[in-house]
Amino acid sequence: RLDRDDPVYTHLEARFVKQVTRHRGPKDGDPHREAPQFKVTRIEQIYSKRLQDKYLAEVCDVAGLCERKAARLEVDAVRVASFDGLDVNEFLLYHGAPSGLITRLAAQGLDPRNAGSNAGKLFGCGTYLASLSSKSDIYTK
Repeated sequence: RLDRDDPVYTHLEARFVKQVTRHRGPKDGDPHREAPQFKVTRIEQIYSKRLQDKYLAEVCDVAGLCERKAARLEVDAVRVASFDGLDVNEFLLYHGAPSGLITRLAAQGLDPRNAGSNAGKLFGCGTYLASLSSKSDIYTK
């Protein structure tokens, strides 16, 4: 658990409560809902060395494939970089999931074989991420 005085906590909390808007969903045809008002009560840092190492290996592979010259994407999200000086379009995005799945997600990561099994597949099978915390909130319980 991150301490409330940690600058990372402060930054994440501010971004989370700011990135809200009205949304439909989660099912096709659902009406618009009002933008939620969030109160952050805690932020947990979940870390899996195995998943982190796997991700960093993929970042290096992508960097090699694009010769470290990825076309810069403009996305309304926080830009992050796994390695200083290497920009391969990494962003801080949100994934909404029921609380009962969090332990499994922390251990196994987002598994594309389970894509769409929880909340549907409006745009096809895949792992859905959002730049707005309010969009991901729709898929939590």
